[in-house]
Amino acid sequence: MSDHDLVGTAVALRWQADYCRSKGSPIAATVCDAVADDLEANGPTEALLPARVRTGDWVGLRVMGLVHRMAITRRAPGVAINAPTLGGTSPFAAPDPTSAVAAFRDAVVTAVVSDPAAMAAALAAIPQTNEVGRSRALRIALSGCVSPVRLIELGASAGLNLRCDRLPGDADLEVGPLPEIVERLGCDLAPVDPTSADGRLWLSGFVWLDDVDRFAALGEAMRVATDVPATMVAADVVEFLNTIEVATGLTTVVWHSAVWPYLDAPTRNAVTARLAAIGSGATPDAPLWHVSWEPGPDGPEQFELVVERWDGGSEPRREVLVVGNSHGHELRAVASGRPWAS
Repeated sequence: MSDHDLVGTAVALRWQADYCRSKGSPIAATVCDAVADDLEANGPTEALLPARVRTGDWVGLRVMGLVHRMAITRRAPGVAINAPTLGGTSPFAAPDPTSAVAAFRDAVVTAVVSDPAAMAAALAAIPQTNEVGRSRALRIALSGCVSPVRLIELGASAGLNLRCDRLPGDADLEVGPLPEIVERLGCDLAPVDPTSADGRLWLSGFVWLDDVDRFAALGEAMRVATDVPATMVAADVVEFLNTIEVATGLTTVVWHSAVWPYLDAPTRNAVTARLAAIGSGATPDAPLWHVSWEPGPDGPEQFELVVERWDGGSEPRREVLVVGNSHGHELRAVASGRPWAS
């Protein structure tokens, strides 16, 4: 399926469930399955969810985010007691797992239909996972740069990955020390403040309910954000890029991760054209790097770290460095040696 395909909502939820299950998160998968089952049975969720959705809108993430936020705030206690991220016990580990899983599924559906306004808001808002595991991919790219960096992120959510140099990396895949980051600037249609209670709740909800490690990593990244400032701008990506130019003595790095599926074709084309325009003004003393962690040609289950570099040539140099899953784990090198190093 392409990002722009329209599919039945239950189909989209099943895809998300299968993906979560394949990554070792059966509780997150059950959230999506419970809602899909209710939809197919013409249950109460049918009145709250559209019949069809765009694949790239990730309706499963929107539903899971709402359910997790309701559990975090204890508005869904039947979910919270089964959420390992909140200290709960997995229903699959209960003495009677069949009964426990059935009760959990009922709690999920109850949560979804308990607040129609919250469900509508969750469907309308673009998911902002701000997955900090993706900082591993960004660090790999930056480790090949020796000059100071202006780090610019498109669709940055809360800008947590703008602090990648303060977050864990992958020493086996980084090719050198990270450069100094002298500017951290991001844009988002609705920037999230990771130092606020509302912002922390919003981001936390998008972690899968049984992914304790990711939940802890997000918490640490939000703590780092209180110590390392970054500037966030409320803007469309194209509008924002129109304000960006290269800078002498610095490498301008424009970075984005898991943003491409949310952009329609005209916006993608406009981003690509604007990057080429910025790159046309690049020189060896003022290079432009475009770094992306987005789904590769094999589909949404495999992401690619791609680096395009402009430094005065007629065309950018392009390298696919590593591949892995969307969260920035299971990374493996594609490029050999140091083809992207300055």
